[in-house]
Amino acid sequence: MKNILFRQRSIATSVAWGTISALVIFFGLLVADFAVSLITSNFGPTRQVDAVSVGGGYSISIDATPAHPWLAEYKQSVSVYGGGPREGKLMGHVEIPMNTGGRTRIGILVPQDQDTHEVVLLDRHATTRINLVNLSGKEEEGGWRSKNLKAIGWVSGESYPIKFIPCSIWPLLSVHERETIIASDNELASFCDGN
Repeated sequence: MKNILFRQRSIATSVAWGTISALVIFFGLLVADFAVSLITSNFGPTRQVDAVSVGGGYSISIDATPAHPWLAEYKQSVSVYGGGPREGKLMGHVEIPMNTGGRTRIGILVPQDQDTHEVVLLDRHATTRINLVNLSGKEEEGGWRSKNLKAIGWVSGESYPIKFIPCSIWPLLSVHERETIIASDNELASFCDGN
């Protein structure tokens, strides 16, 4: 009888110490994550899509930098290139809303009027209008469906590397490939179909 009680106590003690150890490790990792977040501004190399021409002598590239050591969260910014004909110098960067989870999926729209010098970026987190001349970005409430905007393609990070998929090849993609790029949101599904 004493052996059975001793074994039960031994098992209970082992379970208690195992639980305490797991909690200490969990909270230790949380503290380490917080400490590293204070010290480090990014958690890996920036992934960049090659420059995409958006008209008016401007090109943009989209940068996604890991913002967390374990989660799929990314700081995002747009690099704007322009200048004289064939110059293509870096004009500056514009921060866009953070991707707080998942793959990069950004639709790029440009105005029909090339003299406007703007680009509209659409993702599941925000709609951002970027002025390419003064390098400013402004979040907007929906409203991307406009007669004066033309969709030119998607920036997709569904599989590495992040790439630009022009709307001109949209009809050539299978249903599965389209769903991979834009997920299943019905409003976004017609993004390229309107062109």
